[in-house]
This record gives sequence, structure tokens and C-alpha cells, in this order.
Amino acid sequence: DPDWDGGKGRAIIGALNYLASKNVNSIYFLTMNVGGDGGDVWPWVGSPNPKGSPDNDNLHFDVSKLSQWETVFAYAQRRGIFLHFVFNEAEAPNKRELDNGELGTERMLYYREMIARFGHHLALEWNLCEEYNIGGLNLGQERVRAFAEYVQSVDPYNHPIAVHSAGDPLKALRFILGDSRFGMTSVQLNQRRIDEITERFREAALQEGREIPISLDEFTVDKGQGKSHIPVDDADAYRKEKLWPVYLSGGMIE
Repeated sequence: DPDWDGGKGRAIIGALNYLASKNVNSIYFLTMNVGGDGGDVWPWVGSPNPKGSPDNDNLHFDVSKLSQWETVFAYAQRRGIFLHFVFNEAEAPNKRELDNGELGTERMLYYREMIARFGHHLALEWNLCEEYNIGGLNLGQERVRAFAEYVQSVDPYNHPIAVHSAGDPLKALRFILGDSRFGMTSVQLNQRRIDEITERFREAALQEGREIPISLDEFTVDKGQGKSHIPVDDADAYRKEKLWPVYLSGGMIE
């Protein structure tokens, strides 16, 4: 098992070992949550204001930290784990952290650096933003398309690109289904029926003239918890209400 600096990597490598031992073969993670509800992950040197700030230095990358990330990602690949990169969080300060939410120098450099350093891995996707359409700043379809076009243009490996949404998933993501810049879906449905959502996405994609993998990655079951996004620990309910229905409807789950 790899580590660095006298064992500092053991905890995260141990987590990957545990997941692999349970046959988990996909993880998704943020590469930048400055201004988000995490505020503890960034690829740059120094210590930026974790709440987000135009004074943060988003142009100089921490090559030592990125080398550690590469160790983790390479090990995940050796354990058969797919890498789902999420570039942004939902919160408005996070979306604004790079070029005030636009496709400018900071954002382009960020995308290029992530792709140049980690795009060589075989099993991965680029997810432009968690919940692109809420959090106090709706990035909108045109900006999301511009981000996807740039990522596609600088990725020599042609990895699939996705974007995540909130609210009615088909209404929010229909615009990507006929767009060749996007190769995956990233569907949040909370307590909605997963088989119906999967089949609606498949039908809508076929109406746009192509097939696209229908991947659902954020959902829960109704156990009377009040708010539909709150997860519950009930393996039997997930298996019956989510896992089997999505597989039999032609989708997949992360």
C-alpha cells in the first residue's frame, strides 16, 4: 500500500481498501470546494479563504499535493475503482470562486491542470458541477455547455463529461441528452421512483437521436424523515426500491 511523508496517506488508502473489499467500484469526490459547504479541498498553494474570495490565488498549483492525489487515484484504479471528478459545489461562493462563475483564465487553467495530471487514468469522468442550477447561482445551460466544450477540447482521452442538477432531473438535464459534448448523466432524484426516472431519461435521449448511459448518483428512500434529501440506513429498502428497479430499467447506480 502506498503512502507519503511517513504514513500520512494510510487513512485514505485504507478507506479505498475497505471499499474495494466490499466490491465498491466507483467513488465521486470534489477537487475544489472553496466557498462550498466543505471548504477544505483545493489544488492551489497556500491557504485560501475557505469561504471564497477574489483575493485567493487560484493560479499557482501545489505540485506536492497533486502528487499525493495522483498516488491515491492510481491506487484506486489498481483496486478497480472508477474516478468521478466533481469540479464545483452547489453553493454560490464556490461557483463564483473561479472567474466569478465564468469561463476565464482561472477556470480554464483549473480544468487544464486536472486533465493534464489525472486524465491519463482509464476509468473516470469529469462532472462540471454539483447542482449547477441552485445554491444562489444558477450557472444556466449556456455556461455549462461552454464549460463542457472547453473540457472536451483539452482532454485528449475523450473521457465522458456530465453535470449534476437539483429539482426535476429530466427538466434540468434534458439539454445535455442530444449534445455530443456530454457523455454521461449524473442524476439526483431524492425519493422519486428510480425506475420511472431512468426510463424517462432513456426515452428522452432516444428522441434526441442517441443513447447515453443513465447514471443515478444521489437518492434516498422514504422512511418518514420529512426532508427528501436526508439519507437513511436501510439496505433492504434500497435494494428493493432503488437497486433492482434501476437495473431492470436499463440504468446504473453510483
